[in-house]
Amino acid sequence: MGLIDTSEKAADILVKVNAMGDIKQKITDEEFKRLADFFNVIPDKDIINY
Repeated sequence: MGLIDTSEKAADILVKVNAMGDIKQKITDEEFKRLADFFNVIPDKDIINY
């Protein structure tokens, strides 16, 4: 799956979630950091202060 396909899928999900009212589940910064550590990746510094 290419970057454009991934972006399009993410946008489609966001539109559907917004149509339902509001985001019901959210991920905290700490949970995001633990996921990044688990998958051994470093998030973009513009997205999160890691």
